[in-house]
Parts: sequence; structure tokens; C-alpha cells
Amino acid sequence: MGALLAAGLLLWLGWHGAALHAPAAAGLLTSGGVVGMLSYGVWQAWWIGVLLLLAVGLTALARLRATP
Repeated sequence: MGALLAAGLLLWLGWHGAALHAPAAAGLLTSGGVVGMLSYGVWQAWWIGVLLLLAVGLTALARLRATP
């Protein structure tokens, strides 16, 4: 169940990020993937916090881009 939730969050980040600001989304997902592959567990508190900060940052980037 946890792997499905993590995959869903990463899919959401990739889908919305690529549609709105592709270079930033690629950088965020790449950096998140590298740290995710090198960490001990995806369910550590700091790792969940990083993923949520990535989601918030990508959403803020998209909203800034959408405003004239």
C-alpha cells in the first residue's frame, strides 16, 4: 500500500510538472529519485517531508507561471 501511495505521488508530480513546467519537473524528479535510491527507507519522516516540499514547490511554480 505504501509503495502505491509513493508511486502515486511521484506520478502526480511528473504529470502535473511536465504539463506546466517541464525543466523544473525533470530536475525535481531526478533529484528526488537519486535521494530515494540512496536512502535507507522511503517512509522516513524527512523523506516524506522532502516529497511534500517538492509537490508544493512544483505547484507554486505552476501557479506563478499561470499568472500574467
